[in-house]
Amino acid sequence: MDLGYFPHPFVTTIGRIVDVHEASQVVVIKDSSNSVLTYPLPTASLGLSTWLSTSPDLIGREVGIVTSVGTTSRPWLVIEPQMIIDVTEAAQLVTSSGIVADQVLTKRMRPPGAMSLALTGSLVNTAFDILAQRPSLSDDEIIVDSLKTRPLSLAAAVQEGTFDKVLETLRSSLPALRMMYETFRTGVITLEPHYISPMFGLQGRADICVRAENVVHVIEMKAGKAASGNTVRPDHSSQTAGYATLVRATNPTMD
Repeated sequence: MDLGYFPHPFVTTIGRIVDVHEASQVVVIKDSSNSVLTYPLPTASLGLSTWLSTSPDLIGREVGIVTSVGTTSRPWLVIEPQMIIDVTEAAQLVTSSGIVADQVLTKRMRPPGAMSLALTGSLVNTAFDILAQRPSLSDDEIIVDSLKTRPLSLAAAVQEGTFDKVLETLRSSLPALRMMYETFRTGVITLEPHYISPMFGLQGRADICVRAENVVHVIEMKAGKAASGNTVRPDHSSQTAGYATLVRATNPTMD
């Protein structure tokens, strides 16, 4: 999945919440220059009713104010931005039904799932890494070199009875990986870069970032299927948007 361009450039500042008006749905913030600013909040349909009901506990909390340059969109308010959250976990809140705040907590309480999905994703990423470095290799050579990087996980997959499925998925992914490499081979390819932003309170490791001339692409390779009628799962697109925002935050002059 590739969302292409980054969000608009933005400017940021840190402030503290000094008041919250539940009835009028506004939050009052004093920023780092001691200016007092009043921001309207989105509608309660986005799950803010619980947020506002805790208003006495919000007074004094640090907040990041992110304003998009060249647009009329409302500023982003990030509560306690220095409490870092993983992009993947934040993206899991976004579903086709909207934002589901308790979904991450539910997943944390579940036992670990089958190893095969994580192993397959890791091997596909490794295969693209090998392909980008040695594009003349055959599919079989790429597969062999990829498998060599995860011997213990592969032994567990054999014991679990999922090795054949992992191998089949890895092999079937190679045509798409080769097509993607041909699309981006003239750009600067960075594999699994890690980004962190204390302004957005996010951190994460993207699969691939590619810079081609003045355009940067964030690419996430996903095995999960979108719901019927959709081309991309909302949590996947949100995850990629999160990585794009992190790259913009850590490289503010990047196009």
